[in-house]
Amino acid sequence: GVRDSVTEEELDALEGIAYGYEAGSAVPVVAIDGERVEQILNLAWLSLPASIISQNLEIREWSTQMQRAIAEQCSLVAEGRDCGTVVFQDADYKFFLTASVEVRAQRMLNDVARKAQGMTVEQAQQSISARDTHDQTRVMAPLVAACSAVVIDTSELSLDEVVALVVAPILEKKST
Repeated sequence: GVRDSVTEEELDALEGIAYGYEAGSAVPVVAIDGERVEQILNLAWLSLPASIISQNLEIREWSTQMQRAIAEQCSLVAEGRDCGTVVFQDADYKFFLTASVEVRAQRMLNDVARKAQGMTVEQAQQSISARDTHDQTRVMAPLVAACSAVVIDTSELSLDEVVALVVAPILEKKST
């Protein structure tokens, strides 16, 4: 089963986590006690545990400070369920991407990096729905679009179409 809390020993382990960028690479490096782990972070089965663990106040504060420290060093694009409402409340641009559970389940199954291919469509939909419900109803930083975010339903859109919708307001503002 999935636990709903984090142990003191696990909190102490945060000190062993390193996050950053290698010169010339846009892909972040994540290491725990010197061992690179970024390849496993998108595994489908980690989705709900990640949602639960992220509710811990110490973990949330630690991760928020880390993300903000990186943003002070460089311009960035951040993706996450509370980036626009909590982590980067003052971001220049905010977008809230959504899609139907059915479309998101199919995308999960098609994403080789998430290694969800062993799941059935029904299992993928159940996993997504469980995490959505958990994130939308949690007390701390519930999943909601920031009031200033542009909401984009990507259910019927291609990747290129989504990118065009995100880039358009940025280009428009830069040209004025």
